[in-house]
Amino acid sequence: MSIALLVFQNLRHKARRVFWTVLAVALVIICLLVLRTVSAAWAASMEERRDDRVAVWNKTTYALTLPKSYVDELKRMDGIKATTYSVFFESHDVNLAENLQGYPKLAVDDAYFDVYPEAKVDPEQLRQWKADRQGALISEKLSKTLNYKVGDLLTLEGRNFPGTWKVRISGIYRSDVKTFADNVFLLHWDYLNNGLPAGDPRKDQISWMMSLVDYDRSKEIAKAIDAHFAPYSVETQSMTEKSMVGMFMANFASALDAINFISLVLLAIAALILGNAVIVTVRERTFQLGVLRALGFGNGAIVQMALWEAAIVGALGGLLGVMVAYALIDFGVAGDVEASMGTLFPSFNIPPSAALAGIALPALIAMAAATVPTLQALRGNIVHTLRGVD
Repeated sequence: MSIALLVFQNLRHKARRVFWTVLAVALVIICLLVLRTVSAAWAASMEERRDDRVAVWNKTTYALTLPKSYVDELKRMDGIKATTYSVFFESHDVNLAENLQGYPKLAVDDAYFDVYPEAKVDPEQLRQWKADRQGALISEKLSKTLNYKVGDLLTLEGRNFPGTWKVRISGIYRSDVKTFADNVFLLHWDYLNNGLPAGDPRKDQISWMMSLVDYDRSKEIAKAIDAHFAPYSVETQSMTEKSMVGMFMANFASALDAINFISLVLLAIAALILGNAVIVTVRERTFQLGVLRALGFGNGAIVQMALWEAAIVGALGGLLGVMVAYALIDFGVAGDVEASMGTLFPSFNIPPSAALAGIALPALIAMAAATVPTLQALRGNIVHTLRGVD
């Protein structure tokens, strides 16, 4: 009788225990992969942020505005290569279902794509957008999700800019850079600004400025910007894009440490589940191991059989957990997370290394757990083993 057949029969004989062990391990692996996905998404977002882009906003709070006149002064400063600016435009498409309204809208100037070269748009579509003050650009992702096409005329109801705003889709942009938030709806700042009545406090105001700068001098330039505007009535807060994202997510950093700790706890739980199941199984089969030895099976073959059986149970639990995790994350919530939190989590997918570990680790843990009790069961002589165990 081959070892493979013995392993199969043993697994079938304890099918109920195998099922519940596999299910328990799978649940642990699902939780583990969710945590690792969040951790990896945050780390990737931070590591790939650019240090040659400097953001500038109101020193008091980013919720307040800056005078648009600051833009021209910023452009004249040393080390500034290109500058764009924007305001947040909270609105909804009157012809779109409410559950599809979660994407961000920005009113920007014509230099937006000079500062964000990782975003690509057809030159003719870009020209048409710049020529049409009611023009809008959307990401390829939004175009597919919302079924928007070039030439569509949209009616937007403003919230922070009350009123009805008509915009026309001039083009579609795309990006292969995962950390670029490619879920943003772009329209012209001056279209909104010119539509405001005289005396409106929001007129000639912007939310933030962003500049491409010399990479080696980015932090120096950020300090110079704040020093330049320090005497003004509205002071600025400037920092590199990477530093800015890190500041906004500082509170999440401590949560990240907790996530990593919980991941270790989950691995320990998986080890306990598998270890307990394997040890019980081996002890129950002490008599069977004695019979196999009496039939001529060597200790090496018996240990190999026990290890294969343990590895299969662990790997099945890991595989089931990975499959369910992919269904829940990559094919489930990933799209919603990237759409609603694209600036923080542009890519929210299970890291391939974590998926492989989710299958391999349970198998290795199970094999380690099976080794000691199997060797202990083989220590006694065959006669003692066949006489029975307490």
